[in-house]
Amino acid sequence: MLYEIKSNLFKDDSKKINFKTGLNIVLGENDKANSIGKSTFLLIIDFAFGGNSYTDKKNKIVELFGNHTIYFAHKFENKIYYFLRSTENPGKIFQCDKNYQILEKEKEFTLTGFTNFLKRLYKIESELSFREIVSPYSHIAGRFETDFDNPLKIEGDTSQSKSINRFEKLFKVYKTIKSKAQELEQAENKITSFKNAKNFGFIKISIESQKDKKTLEEELKNLETELEQTKFGKAKDLFIFEEKSASECMEIKSKLKSLRSIRSKLQSEIAAIEKIDSNANPSEQDLKVLQSFFPQVNLQKINDISSFHSNVCKIVNKECDDEVLKLTKKLNQVLNKIEELENKISPEFQDISQTILEQFAKKSIRINQIKEELKKFDLKNSLNEEKSKIEKEFSLIQENALSKIANEILITLQLFNKENGALVFEFPTQKSYRLYKENDVGTGTKHLNLILFDLAVLLKTEIPYLIHDSYIFHELEDNRLNLVLSFYKEYSHGKQIFIAVDGQDKCSEEAKKIIKESTILKLGKNKESLFGITK
Repeated sequence: MLYEIKSNLFKDDSKKINFKTGLNIVLGENDKANSIGKSTFLLIIDFAFGGNSYTDKKNKIVELFGNHTIYFAHKFENKIYYFLRSTENPGKIFQCDKNYQILEKEKEFTLTGFTNFLKRLYKIESELSFREIVSPYSHIAGRFETDFDNPLKIEGDTSQSKSINRFEKLFKVYKTIKSKAQELEQAENKITSFKNAKNFGFIKISIESQKDKKTLEEELKNLETELEQTKFGKAKDLFIFEEKSASECMEIKSKLKSLRSIRSKLQSEIAAIEKIDSNANPSEQDLKVLQSFFPQVNLQKINDISSFHSNVCKIVNKECDDEVLKLTKKLNQVLNKIEELENKISPEFQDISQTILEQFAKKSIRINQIKEELKKFDLKNSLNEEKSKIEKEFSLIQENALSKIANEILITLQLFNKENGALVFEFPTQKSYRLYKENDVGTGTKHLNLILFDLAVLLKTEIPYLIHDSYIFHELEDNRLNLVLSFYKEYSHGKQIFIAVDGQDKCSEEAKKIIKESTILKLGKNKESLFGITK
């Protein structure tokens, strides 16, 4: 519990403002004077619980009064923990001794570390953070604007469903629906992934409706019938060949065609080289005949030339022989590969033409495309059906959980039903809620509804305190304010309630007594204001 607060800015800088369990009232003047520090002090209380609104620029507190330090203490099980937090560095909280001197041996707290520390000491077992738990029930001018029609709303909530999710966690029913919620999220992610894959072209699917599906199924049926009727063989020995075998055969025949072309080319090159004659040198008889016609011819020179030509021919012959060997080796490799591929072709496919196989393959490919499209369409439908199934299961679980919460709140609200007309809290849908009083939609009634609703939540959950600023009571009739004060006093149940009230002159004697017993700080104008001066 919050035990005490002090600051050197207070009108009496040596005074500690002490708190107690139950109702703690900051009392203003009867004329509802403004700017005396009621809301500011409630913001300081929120500051001592890890809130940040006190230093928010819109409140102009630091702008008007400069940076300063707030000293405060929390008490748990008869042990008091002392702290200080400055407006200059509000993200750090320092633990102190009882004289508010920083403990040298203790480490400073981060804001999250400090609120986790409070959550642990309050023995709160919730997956919500400490601030998520207390923020919806701290209505202070200068924080966020209170929405009296949406009492669960806090700053940043964009829909009631977000508030409901937090409320489910507060009432500890979310665990019962969390696993199903995760299943639903996974189902939705699958559908999103499928759509993204389609949009980015990773999945191609032309079927958009059952009509499209029926059209493709008809086409598939016709193609499969045509393939069933396709037979090959000799004489009356006909057979139906399998798509896979035909596809393999078509591929082999395509390779054979290429290899046979290479074979022909190699054979032509070998034949051309073998035709080369490089040994055409003149014989001795040829030279004698030549001399008989040309007595002056130089036979020695001709013999020399012939000898040179012979040497060149030997070189050419060797190169030709080498090239023939090289080409013959390649040819043998090609012939072996041809033989190997020919042996792979089943006998029944030997006489099937490439054209027929291509026609068969074309139909087979189309059949596979259709089957794949139908498979993807069925997958899309199954994903949607899975999501729909999980949604129904999730809806039932959540409906039961919300019904349980609503019943607990309604039973508690009956404690406050001392006027005609029942206060109703309900979930019309799983993403919306309503708090209203039958046959009464007045502004004052809405304010009263919120007060009583917060009290019911205080009684039924782990939230450790409420903070209600004076604007919450402005629209209440005097008798209603008297009633509310009695409820605060009676139903705090060992927790703390911090409120600001503008005077007491119109209150009943019983209400005045409650105010007197519960006032922890009285404020007025000028020197009697929180900081001893009104700005």
